[in-house]
Amino acid sequence: MENTQESFGSLIKYLRKQKGMSLKELSDITNLSCSYISRMETEERVNPTIYCIQKLMAALNIDISTIENLFPFSPEEKIKKDIDTIEDLLLNERYLFGQKEASISVKLSLRELIKILEEYVTKEACDREDETNILQQADNLKKEIRKSI
Repeated sequence: MENTQESFGSLIKYLRKQKGMSLKELSDITNLSCSYISRMETEERVNPTIYCIQKLMAALNIDISTIENLFPFSPEEKIKKDIDTIEDLLLNERYLFGQKEASISVKLSLRELIKILEEYVTKEACDREDETNILQQADNLKKEIRKSI
């Protein structure tokens, strides 16, 4: 998909209307409130969370490269702040795999693996399904890294 939109909000609005979806329909699919989506579309809300971006990407079939173009990484413009969560570290910092900077898809995959590991270590009793989920997500991360190298 070629991105002709200048912002994430305008892209969301364009794709939603192109698919003939109402705000309510998109809200039902993504589990995001109508008002939240509307604020993004009108650019009252310009910094959506990764969770919201993922939901909208899936619902509107948005390619990851389009997202990377809309939210480019620019170290010169980056505001230095304290990192409060592992998600901040994983998604907002730069790191390399195979001498190449990690793409957003690699970062998202790594974040999912860490979430699964956090759940695993805090569970009272773990089973084979938990271990299978960890191994599947580790495989997903490897695939994303291979695609980006």
